[in-house]
Amino acid sequence: MDSTIPIIIDSIKREDVFPFTRCFYFCIETTTPSPGWELSAPWYRGPMVLLGMSAIILGPTGGEGRFESPDSFERLIDIFDQDELDFYLDQNALWVPNMLLKKGRHERGSVYRMSLEAFRLAYAFTDERIEQGLFIEKAFGMQEAVFFSPDETEAFAKWDKMLLEEIRTIYHENRSEMLLKKDMTLGPGFEIE
Repeated sequence: MDSTIPIIIDSIKREDVFPFTRCFYFCIETTTPSPGWELSAPWYRGPMVLLGMSAIILGPTGGEGRFESPDSFERLIDIFDQDELDFYLDQNALWVPNMLLKKGRHERGSVYRMSLEAFRLAYAFTDERIEQGLFIEKAFGMQEAVFFSPDETEAFAKWDKMLLEEIRTIYHENRSEMLLKKDMTLGPGFEIE
């Protein structure tokens, strides 16, 4: 299993004062108490009830190391649609210096992989636990810890396009059930109850 973390470019800021890219990563979340878990750490080993959790997703559900097809993203979504234990799929933001995303396609939807060490640093900055200057200084030494993933970028783009087409189809098949825009008025024969 690949231990690097997939991040996907969402928004690029190019200002000199804030040369960062907002990326997102997928994670599993829950806020419902769930028994049956065991924690194994140097300071505690034993049963517990899980209350709140956020786990970063490293790859597809089948154990493959990378998201190499649109189906690998789709299966991830499908699993959480069927979950009865109140786990859900979420995405969280992460700020990454633009300089770390230069090897590849630095554009919205591009998938990069980053080491756990680089992720921890970016997470600390995003969580406002380290200052921007220190983050950029430390990031200079992590050029090789973040790399472009062309196959995953292609798979994500295809999945994103399929998802958009699916949403358009649902919309056009159910137009009468969609909310009206604020500036639209109801025509004759319609009443608000």
